[in-house]
Amino acid sequence: MAYLSFLTVLDALKTRLASLPLDPADASADPDKLFERVEYYGANDLPQALMDLLVIQQRVCVIVPASWDHQNERDRVMFKSVRTIHLDLYIADRAMTLRDQAALVGGAKNLGILAMADRVVTNLAGTIFATPNFVVEPTLGTPVVISSAEKKNLPGREAFLQAVTILAGMIRATVP
Repeated sequence: MAYLSFLTVLDALKTRLASLPLDPADASADPDKLFERVEYYGANDLPQALMDLLVIQQRVCVIVPASWDHQNERDRVMFKSVRTIHLDLYIADRAMTLRDQAALVGGAKNLGILAMADRVVTNLAGTIFATPNFVVEPTLGTPVVISSAEKKNLPGREAFLQAVTILAGMIRATVP
């Protein structure tokens, strides 16, 4: 076994999220997608990325690499290291009706960020990916507070942050 690279993990997750149908019961060959756009950005680019994507698209998911760590075990004959990658998923929806909570809880034309986050977690948790040694563990999920100044530029927008931990491979070696 080997470690999975950060880019391999990002690409596999992006592909999975981009393929999720808006309506799980839609069995057509090309159903509408849960997210109109799925992209990954660095944390330093996140504010501008969110402004660019959120102004244009209604339902988006932005993947942000957070960190990685390695849990190591060693005895006199073997060394084992397991890689864990931590990512943040920013899930956003928009409702263009005044004083309506549709972007949060859903409505006639919106699924809402809570239902979107629930579908993401349900789909990713414990699902077998085509990439070997790849397991997604959802962790903390929380609504994102959008400031009053940002609300002026992003009317009707709600966002949710879902953190995920990905078990991304292992290395074993004989200790000389």
